Parts: sequence; structure tokens; C-alpha cells
Amino acid sequence: MQNKKNKKKVDLNKVVEFYDPHPGVGDSVYYLPASVPPPPEAVKKVADELSGQKLSLSEALKRFRAAAGTIELVSENKCIFLQIKTAYGRTHIFRMISYK
Repeated sequence: MQNKKNKKKVDLNKVVEFYDPHPGVGDSVYYLPASVPPPPEAVKKVADELSGQKLSLSEALKRFRAAAGTIELVSENKCIFLQIKTAYGRTHIFRMISYK
């Protein structure tokens, strides 16, 4: 897979450790304005389940894609992002989880 931003090849079979999942709504240190929907619960659940696990990027992407949304790997940030469109045509991008 090529990273869309910098055209760098990414080894999806590489085993990485996942950490820092998206906190979702209701976390005391995180606030979403009313115009920004929270990430879907199914995707948030995948991020929570991956936290602390070591597995391939390919497997993690497969799990996120099964949950919903457009998922993108951004290797220079070492994150997996979710992109969703609202009914009003707005696009929101969430960093769902980081990896190292």
C-alpha cells in the first residue's frame, strides 16, 4: 500500500503496537462541538480493542474497515484515521489510534 500523502510504501505486514485510541464523547479532557458527530461506536470499539495489542497494520485496517467508514493509514504520523461524511455533505476526519 502507498501512503497517499507522501507516496512512501508502507509494509502492511509489519507488526506494530497500537496505543492512544480516540477518547470518544464524554471523556473529561475531550470535547466535540455540536457540529462534529462522534466517531461511530463500532469504530470506537475497534480502536479500544486494538489498544495495547501488537498485530499487523493489515489486520488492524481489516478490523476498522469491517466496522465502517473510510479508513486511511498515515504512516508519517503513525496513525489510522477515519473519514466520515455527514448528511449535510461535511467531511470529518478522526485520528482513531496511533501505532509504534
